[in-house]
Amino acid sequence: MMVGKEVSIQYDKTPVLSQKPILKAENLSAPGLNQASSLKEISFHINEGEIVGVAGVDRVHWAMH
Repeated sequence: MMVGKEVSIQYDKTPVLSQKPILKAENLSAPGLNQASSLKEISFHINEGEIVGVAGVDRVHWAMH
């Protein structure tokens, strides 16, 4: 764990039953540094009521030179 100890959280959660898509991406690609791919053919969909998080490593320091 990133907090350095066991975390116990309990809460009531209503299940999401909707299958209504609100965002869909298919074969998403983006160039990276030195001819590498940052994203290569990524596909996903998000339905109504879902919670989504996106994380990654940022390498913008090269653009400041």
